Amino acid sequence: MNATISILGLYNYDNTIFDGLDVPSDLDKQTLIDYIMMECANLELLYPDFPIMKRLITSWAGARAHSWERLYQSTVQNYNMIHNYDRYEEWTDTSSRTTSGTSSSTDSTTSHTTGATSTSKAAYNDTNLTPTERTDSTADATATGTGSNTSSGTEAGSGGHEGHLYGNIGVTTAAQMLTGERDLYKWDVYQAIAQEFKERFCILVY
Repeated sequence: MNATISILGLYNYDNTIFDGLDVPSDLDKQTLIDYIMMECANLELLYPDFPIMKRLITSWAGARAHSWERLYQSTVQNYNMIHNYDRYEEWTDTSSRTTSGTSSSTDSTTSHTTGATSTSKAAYNDTNLTPTERTDSTADATATGTGSNTSSGTEAGSGGHEGHLYGNIGVTTAAQMLTGERDLYKWDVYQAIAQEFKERFCILVY
């Protein structure tokens, strides 16, 4: 029988083989290593050389880190397990009004003034006055004025409201949704990553 090298054998030889195994911040790295050991301990590795295997684990984890994070986040989302409809809507209403106006006025004033000035003198030892000079005067004046006024304005306003629509729209019953919820929580992110490791690095011949 040919000797085989497993991940458990390399880990017992040098447990730094998983130093480059980066996991989502909310997962426990040692727990994931233990899951890999449970899943793959007795399987032969595709790359039995320790330095190569250590480097490939680091590269594999780096490439898969984002997907693992998304997988984990899908298990911790907050939602109502018997609602299959959850929608937020937001409306914005706008209005505007423009006003304009023009006014004008014209004023005209005409005045006419007539006057007379006379001078009288009395002879020596005579008490009666005798007109000696008369001056007549006439004056006309005209004043005209024009004025105008223009005004305009624009009024605008906006307002909004929002709504939250949720519940069960009747496509799936509450009992079916609860069954799906239980099935979902049978899924284990640690187990899923360990299975990925198994398919990527182990020879699946039993």
